[in-house]
Amino acid sequence: MDILLLDDIQFLADKERTVEEFFHTFNTLYNNNKQVVITSDLPPSSCQGLRSGFAPGSNGA
Repeated sequence: MDILLLDDIQFLADKERTVEEFFHTFNTLYNNNKQVVITSDLPPSSCQGLRSGFAPGSNGA
């Protein structure tokens, strides 16, 4: 896999276990220099339940 595209991440905000699994996937891809594209209809500050940052150099959720 060279890229992961996740649309509407705000829908994961209240799904703690799903978010935890996503972060494992995100970190694995990031550590292997793969691209991850995340979109949301809401600003990161409105996505309660998501971590403020994913990895060094990211803009957060």
